Amino acid sequence: MSMRPSGSAMPLVWAHAEFVKLATSIRAGRPVDRPEAVWLRYAGRRPHPTHAHWAPWMPVATIRRGQSLRVLSDVPTAVRWRVAGRDDAGPPAASVRRFTVRT
Repeated sequence: MSMRPSGSAMPLVWAHAEFVKLATSIRAGRPVDRPEAVWLRYAGRRPHPTHAHWAPWMPVATIRRGQSLRVLSDVPTAVRWRVAGRDDAGPPAASVRRFTVRT
């Protein structure tokens, strides 16, 4: 028979800690576990990224109007692109690891 703890009380301890954080946050009027550096940087405003990043391991299906597309690769890569609704295509950028397409 093992005399080691089974760990079955851990979910209860976690739930209790979350309740304490909730109660403390309500009393403080703000989330107490909010990273201060993040709050100072964004002040509750959602950031609007100026670039979309595409890589083989994280492809991008669409980008917003006005955003640039950054293409990232581990190896030199030939890049060719076309903007929807336009007849012209950008020139190929051969042998690049990073490439930014302005839209």
